[in-house]
Amino acid sequence: MSNQPRILARDRRTGKLVLFHVLPDGRFVVETQYGDCLDQCVESAAVIRAEQPDNWKGNEHLVMKIPMPLHQQLRNEGRVQNVEDFKKWINDSDHSKLRTKRGRV
Repeated sequence: MSNQPRILARDRRTGKLVLFHVLPDGRFVVETQYGDCLDQCVESAAVIRAEQPDNWKGNEHLVMKIPMPLHQQLRNEGRVQNVEDFKKWINDSDHSKLRTKRGRV
């Protein structure tokens, strides 16, 4: 069998690519890649943030663009399910580049 990985799945919307590799010793590995989805979210969030008003009037606001792999990680850690912990994570300055709205949640 060739050393080239085989594509098992590709999702162009999320940038997800699933590859099947056969190792030299006969074992195999399934690898999931997500491309540059983080960079895309950061760029998109910056554009949206520049167009958003600073006030928080109304009931619904797009607050953040979170790449799917990161969202899945946060779910696995139980952070998404815990509202206060998720708000703390969103408000953390380390994640500010993903924010689409100024201020605190």
